[in-house]
Amino acid sequence: MYRKVSGTCRTQARVDGLRAKGWAVDIYDPARGVGLNEELTNHLEDSPYVLSSVPPLAIALYDPVLSAQKALLRTLAASGRIAWFGYLSSTGIYGPGRSVLDTLKSELADLSASKQRRGRQRYTARCHVYDICTVLNASIAAPRPGSVYNVVDDDPAPRTEVVSYARSLLAGRPADGDHVGVSTPPQLQLLPDTAPDATAAATATAVSPAVVMPPPSEKSVKCSSSGGAGSDGDSGTGRNPGPAPAAVGALEEKRVCNRLIKSELGLELRYPSYMEGVAAIHRGEYWPLSVEDLKLLI
Repeated sequence: MYRKVSGTCRTQARVDGLRAKGWAVDIYDPARGVGLNEELTNHLEDSPYVLSSVPPLAIALYDPVLSAQKALLRTLAASGRIAWFGYLSSTGIYGPGRSVLDTLKSELADLSASKQRRGRQRYTARCHVYDICTVLNASIAAPRPGSVYNVVDDDPAPRTEVVSYARSLLAGRPADGDHVGVSTPPQLQLLPDTAPDATAAATATAVSPAVVMPPPSEKSVKCSSSGGAGSDGDSGTGRNPGPAPAAVGALEEKRVCNRLIKSELGLELRYPSYMEGVAAIHRGEYWPLSVEDLKLLI
């Protein structure tokens, strides 16, 4: 694993919790004019692996991190001191403490307009945090500058289907796919034991997938059934064809092909669909998080 980790977050509560784990962490919010302090700037200068998950501002093509640290990052890159730089962004992450099970346990009968809209979506791309960390590890071990990976599972299932499955688990009823067994994984090894003793500058929330492809109405996506999407007119799951292309675009569908993380990085997803992932969370499997980590997410 990383021998030293430094990073940033936007709340003092998370700063305190991550410092308790021995990380060098402080508040950083360039969108509000809160920059890196001297200590974190020094850590960044010593870090061969840099990961950002700070979202861009509403201003088109404006990344607050790159804008604020552009001069320093250019200098580090030119000197060869950065071996890997990654940016991750998505809303499709789920895992312990952040899943449909937690949503069902906490929400009442409230159905906001956004929740109703998500319920009508035919496709929703998602990925378990364990598999996201595995992709990060593989990319760091075999970097290809400029590469873009779609980090999603093999089944872009409708939210209504996922919610129905989660309700069955919470009610103690057997659900399709609940027979899937997931053995206890080994400790997630983020770097080989021979990695140099260096600080990894990362954000505390950097566990989100990468760039999302356009919806089917804008660009057809053809992958095998093990590649995250079906043919142009079918998701590969035998589900109802769903709304017309114009309606699909209006619902901001996320039907994404994950073939590259398999063919280029050689990965096999631990949780290839929501069923394996949600069932594992329901059984109390926290990997790669700990109980203390979950407290920081609440």
